[in-house]
Amino acid sequence: MTRRQSLTSLVLRGTLLLFGCAGPVLGCNAAPKKAPTVTAAAPTPTEAAPAKKTDAAEAHHLLGRFAFGPRPGDVERVRAEGAEAWLERQLAPDEIDDAKAAGALEPYRDAFAPPRELYEEFEDMRRARRDAEDGGKRQPRRRMRRYMRDLTGNGQMSVIARHLKSERQVHEVMVDFWTNHFNVFARKGPVKFVAIDYVEKAIRPHALGRFEDMLLATARHPAMLVYLDNAQSVAEREDRPGRKRRRGLNENYARELLELHTLGVDGGYEQKDIVEVARVLTGWSMGRPRRDWAITGPEFQFRARAHDDGKKVVLGVEFPENGGEEEGVRLLKMLAAHPSTARHLSRKLCERFVADSPPPACVDTLARTYIESRGDVRALLRAVARSPEFWKNRRNKLKSPLELVLSGVRALGGSTDGTLGLAEVTARLGQPLLLQPAPTGYPEAAADWLGTSAMLQRMKFATALGAGELSGVSLELDSVVAPNDDDEVLLRNVESTLFPPGAGARTLEVIRSRIVRVNEPSERRTIALALALGSPEFQRQ
Repeated sequence: MTRRQSLTSLVLRGTLLLFGCAGPVLGCNAAPKKAPTVTAAAPTPTEAAPAKKTDAAEAHHLLGRFAFGPRPGDVERVRAEGAEAWLERQLAPDEIDDAKAAGALEPYRDAFAPPRELYEEFEDMRRARRDAEDGGKRQPRRRMRRYMRDLTGNGQMSVIARHLKSERQVHEVMVDFWTNHFNVFARKGPVKFVAIDYVEKAIRPHALGRFEDMLLATARHPAMLVYLDNAQSVAEREDRPGRKRRRGLNENYARELLELHTLGVDGGYEQKDIVEVARVLTGWSMGRPRRDWAITGPEFQFRARAHDDGKKVVLGVEFPENGGEEEGVRLLKMLAAHPSTARHLSRKLCERFVADSPPPACVDTLARTYIESRGDVRALLRAVARSPEFWKNRRNKLKSPLELVLSGVRALGGSTDGTLGLAEVTARLGQPLLLQPAPTGYPEAAADWLGTSAMLQRMKFATALGAGELSGVSLELDSVVAPNDDDEVLLRNVESTLFPPGAGARTLEVIRSRIVRVNEPSERRTIALALALGSPEFQRQ
């Protein structure tokens, strides 16, 4: 057994002891897709919405939900500034200097090349493979595979690096939220060339703006047009009497637009509404890759000849004949303003920021705020942070793989090392970015991330990071948690670095029992950090 395997086994045994193999959030026998049984701790006077002064526990909670976890010194900075002032500053991201994030992006700049250039480079390689003689095709094939691996990996790492290092943490959290809400799959056809362009142009500029603007931007972006097939949806017309064109109406985008993006599955629509929405959006397309992209790039195009000019009725609202492209804009604005959309988005936001089973009071508050603010995301986030439910529900959510990786590396003051390592780590944990095939995106509830295999991968991650050997990460552990011959000093340092105040007593006792037999200080630190990173106190938020 190697040292890494031995450490992982130790961490796993210690973690099972902490979770009792059937803990309320993590457990080896937890069944996937089952609603989590964890409930919030009973409120105490310290868990009411914070006053002007913010204590350490409140600051840690705020940074766990509205950021990707605290870095060394962040809790103290939020306490000094105050929770409300910190949030207000974060809600104006353009006023925050983000030079560190810009620097972290440099190794992955290829991901931001114009999609037309990415596509043309790929086509050049495809032509080289086609033109090669039979015996010489192997090298062009290898080059194409390497190109696609790097294209996807650099795209994933551009997202991870910015989430990790950006000072604009609330903005980054919402970019992640909306990218998942408006999910696309980067391995479907030409989506691979426009996936990062989609995040940068359709999601990022609107992540703290008005929902209506983001809905319009995603509907028109080539990534969504290809992923949910609206680019090929055309009016059904007869080519000759009694015979329709083979390619006609495609309902995929219309269905997900209503069920996932706006109204929600219980939003009051019927199958006939899906058909009518699809008819409204016929002709919403883009340039064809092999014919138009070399000239115009993958831009939105409205194809009037493919549009259904007939009258439509959606949710009882009539769309007259010959509405053209504008009736699609009218439809999307109508859906964005609908009360069912307000409730659906409010429920999802409360799931993300408060609890997997969102408190009805939180949903009601956000739904009212959505209607009153006309879908202003900033207003919704203020409403979350001011709600008693947000402050009462602490350490009741399991971190997703992305949140776990980012919060662990941030807590230890780490950075990306210029490789694709962290993208591979999140993939092994079950969340490869931009590669979720289902339009639902990745799940939010704890039960969906549990199981024996998932738990083992989490422990491997904790072991590698605790040892300073996680792929893709540059760490200077000595400056954050230095080795120490005094076990109590070491434990206090680990506790203050990784745990919310007052949360780690049981875990610290388990760590103490594991390190007492180890003589070498750096080995003790590795064990202590690995067990802490794999513990309930760190895996929850």
